[in-house]
Amino acid sequence: MKTSASLSSLQADYLGFLEQVRRMSTETIRAYGSDLGEWIRLLARAEMKSSEDLDRCQNPRSVFRELLEHRMRVLERTSVSRKLSVLRGFFGYLKENDWISRDLGPLLPSPRVKRRLPRFAEVEEVENMLVAAASLPRENGDSEVQWLADRDLALWEVMYGAGLRIGEVSLLNWGDLSPDEGWLRVRGKGGKSRQVPLGPPGWIALERLKSSTPGDRSETTPVFRGYKGERLQVRGIRRRLEKLFVRHPELRALSPHGLRHSYATHLLAAGADLRAIQEMLGHSQLSTTQRYTHVDLKTLVADYQLFHPLKPKREG
Repeated sequence: MKTSASLSSLQADYLGFLEQVRRMSTETIRAYGSDLGEWIRLLARAEMKSSEDLDRCQNPRSVFRELLEHRMRVLERTSVSRKLSVLRGFFGYLKENDWISRDLGPLLPSPRVKRRLPRFAEVEEVENMLVAAASLPRENGDSEVQWLADRDLALWEVMYGAGLRIGEVSLLNWGDLSPDEGWLRVRGKGGKSRQVPLGPPGWIALERLKSSTPGDRSETTPVFRGYKGERLQVRGIRRRLEKLFVRHPELRALSPHGLRHSYATHLLAAGADLRAIQEMLGHSQLSTTQRYTHVDLKTLVADYQLFHPLKPKREG
């Protein structure tokens, strides 16, 4: 066993491990740090401020139950469940690196969370959104503004056309595009890379963006940049999508992840193989992808109730 260290210092070590070894994104590490910081402050109130305190605790399950009750009073179950997974990962790291003698993660209680079906848009709704994005004003042909409109349209075409996570879109460089082969090289969760196909509308939008984008367009240059040329971050992408829906209130608002959900749902409804969808989405487990079978089944039931030929007779 190693000499005792404060949980705050071990938090910094753990976040460094996630960045350097697990290759997690900056946004994910920031979220993990925030969640873990909350737990460490709560543990300090229970006189558990160091790795030695964790090891000496006679009844950690009781302490954790009190912490969970505190969290449940101010947060929804889904938020608490996510934050608990962060704490479990931290405890696992401490045990693996000999800071504590046993993994405390299994002692953490788990609140029951109702599994929600992912929200998605109908095909026509996505088409209307893309048409609206393509029709954004280009300020009388001003080239300094036109490339920003081209960028936004390419953003939505790529996010929906390839089913990418918002962080994956932000990380795309021009060298990741293979238009001749029809593939994008995507850096996903944990630094894992995968190749994802993209259809003609996406490539057309990217080609237009490349022609209008000012400055360097080398292989290591970000595809999606801000007005000053910096890489467009996750927060900036969210704002661009929100602005689109503000300009077009007739559209049903959709989140960036909603575009990804729509992509997967539409592929499944069109007959795509579930394993193929799993590969394209970059899911490590098929069970994650199987959520979309429930969404599609719900759609089928609705269509059945609406269009079945015997339904009018039964109602009459």
